[in-house]
Amino acid sequence: FQDAFVSQAWLRHARQLLAASGKGTADAGISISPYLSLEVRRDHLIEDSLTQIALNFKDLKKPLKVNFVGGGEHGIDLGGVQKEFFQLAIEAVFNPANTMFRYCESHCLWINGASLESAEEFRLVGILLGLAIYNGVILDLHLPLVMYKKLIGQPVGLADLASVDAALAS
Repeated sequence: FQDAFVSQAWLRHARQLLAASGKGTADAGISISPYLSLEVRRDHLIEDSLTQIALNFKDLKKPLKVNFVGGGEHGIDLGGVQKEFFQLAIEAVFNPANTMFRYCESHCLWINGASLESAEEFRLVGILLGLAIYNGVILDLHLPLVMYKKLIGQPVGLADLASVDAALAS
């Protein structure tokens, strides 16, 4: 429960910063940076990433540059830091100890129906996955076929759901 409350507090904080900066309005200024730049701490990777993604929503279609900050760490992102960022983020988000996702019967990751996280947090995880795709980063992530069919707009039915949860599909 504590992780859910912390995550919700981070989202509220990001929304407040967004509203206070005026960037949440349609007439927000145009960023002059050609990149979506994320400065994240390794020990707060998910919180920092999701907060900055929420704050820089208009920059999502720019190439990603990641900078790990804190702990005396400095590095120029020439692709390796970006790949490491996505690997660490995916490990953290899809960790079975985290309550957002669970392993289904087909040994793929599926949305945990008992999760306490908000729909906004799932949306931001989707944006994080989209950023990886947009930036050409291949992730070691095993999702069921029904998820991919839904993402590309193909119809899904009970037979597709059976591969994830046979009891629910019957």
